Amino acid sequence: MNQTRDYLTRGRSLANSSDLELQEIWVAAFDRWIEEMAPQNARNIEDAGAELGLRNLELPYARVTDKIKRFQAEKRFNPDTPSDAFDRSIDEFFAARKKPKN
Repeated sequence: MNQTRDYLTRGRSLANSSDLELQEIWVAAFDRWIEEMAPQNARNIEDAGAELGLRNLELPYARVTDKIKRFQAEKRFNPDTPSDAFDRSIDEFFAARKKPKN
């Protein structure tokens, strides 16, 4: 709810996007976030997710599941990025998205 409130406070910038465009925006934002876990990228996902929630639409999880699995596998071979921490981050992200909207 805080993410939706923050999105509304910032002016609901995605309100004029079609449902399909909004899903594309969410997937693209997720792709950017998975490549570079910068705060701005996370906010873009949250904003698109908030707008989808306001429209009572589901997040397009199915479109990013393979990317998550692939990224997790790649990161396991990088000693600079502990996979457990990344796995927790992904789990927390999806858990937050599955919580009731109201």
